[in-house]
Amino acid sequence: MTSFPLGRTPFKGQATDHRVYYQNLTWLQRVKVANYLTSVAFSYPENAPQFR
Repeated sequence: MTSFPLGRTPFKGQATDHRVYYQNLTWLQRVKVANYLTSVAFSYPENAPQFR
């Protein structure tokens, strides 16, 4: 198995751009983005939450 270094220095400029973008969103837009990313990560439909 090959290991890859996970250094963050090459991506600092890109991370700064994303931070500025998300800071300019409203809180409601940020919640929608968080809901979308969570739905992708845990494989559930974004607009159909399941209550147990």
